[in-house]
Amino acid sequence: FWAEECTKDYCRALDEATETVGVVMSTPFMILAVLTPAIGRLVDQFGHRSKITAVSSLILFLVHLGFALTSLSPIVLLIGQGLAISIYASAVRSSMPLVVLPKGTGKAFGAMLSLQHVGFAVFPIAVACIHKKSNSSFIPNVELFFASFAFMGCFLAVLLCVKNRLDGGKLDHPILAS
Repeated sequence: FWAEECTKDYCRALDEATETVGVVMSTPFMILAVLTPAIGRLVDQFGHRSKITAVSSLILFLVHLGFALTSLSPIVLLIGQGLAISIYASAVRSSMPLVVLPKGTGKAFGAMLSLQHVGFAVFPIAVACIHKKSNSSFIPNVELFFASFAFMGCFLAVLLCVKNRLDGGKLDHPILAS
């Protein structure tokens, strides 16, 4: 009796935990799916792409520091992650036609997507190595790894702001009339 009932309770709790984790981990992707078109419209309307890229990178950096160094709710941090990525995607992708000649936009988008997928291929390997060297723990080292890349993104975005200003601020101009 005890073994059978306890096993049922354990399996039911495990199933519920798996479903909860699935919902929680989908949070950033749901935010991306819902908000990116609206954020993209705002970026088209108001411009400031280089600055928005810097802000979104800073948000992502703070989110990863939050995972690594605080006990903030993962849901709050995942919402921040979803917002940061949605803002970043809207600003960066809408910048491409502004800085690339029309005959090269397909190649430019392809190169950007290819580079993104190199990261998708390499990062899990790096995460596995860090996880193994960290006594099978993700926190804080894996999150600090991600934070370091987000910090590099902040740095590069600041350089983008400087370059954009020197080149006349093309990324700051809106595309749509207010």
